[in-house]
Amino acid sequence: MVLRSLSGSARFLNLRRFSKNRFLEVLVHLKTSAKGLSSKELGDALDLTHVAARAQAEELVEKGFLTTRKRPKAIGRPEQAYLLTEKSHEMFPDLSTELCLDILLQANLSEANAAERLLFATFRRKADRLANELAALPFSERVEALLKHRRAEGRMSQLVEKSDQVFIIEEYHDPLQEIMRKYPTLAKMDEDLVERALHVNKVDRACEQNGEHYRIRFVIPAVA
Repeated sequence: MVLRSLSGSARFLNLRRFSKNRFLEVLVHLKTSAKGLSSKELGDALDLTHVAARAQAEELVEKGFLTTRKRPKAIGRPEQAYLLTEKSHEMFPDLSTELCLDILLQANLSEANAAERLLFATFRRKADRLANELAALPFSERVEALLKHRRAEGRMSQLVEKSDQVFIIEEYHDPLQEIMRKYPTLAKMDEDLVERALHVNKVDRACEQNGEHYRIRFVIPAVA
């Protein structure tokens, strides 16, 4: 199940007031689904009947965290799918606070491009620290250690492919998303961080956004 592989990220969700229900699990599963999920698909994922899953989802619709959309099927009538709303974003970790953005703004006011240099220095220190921590590990263990680190930041990271040639990581949340919108060079810094942490020469980082579904994909060449 998706939730099991994302349990490290789920700990950081701001969902304490939902603990008596399965709301946390519903949101986590939908966070990783670009096309949304039907009540049957939610039920299968949560080990609930589709009726019970629909009840959970409908309550989240009432609270404004989910919306619904008709989704065509290969055979038969369209089915109702549940998707996240913009309001649901507040339930996931966010490191891009107003204070942080204001500090970067003030840095730029004092000196041109100071904010980008500050971000670069921060990411480079973090990358070097991770590189030192992971250097002695075999490559596959380095990847797992990096996944653990990024899950702890709330990035909902998963290893979706592993072979002798390539490792592919997908992430469904970026706690620095608002800062990245303001400073797009941060994406390259994040790519560089993964390269340095894993001791590889080239990592391809791609970001996809479809409505409220967000995914970052890292394609990492395997190292013997």
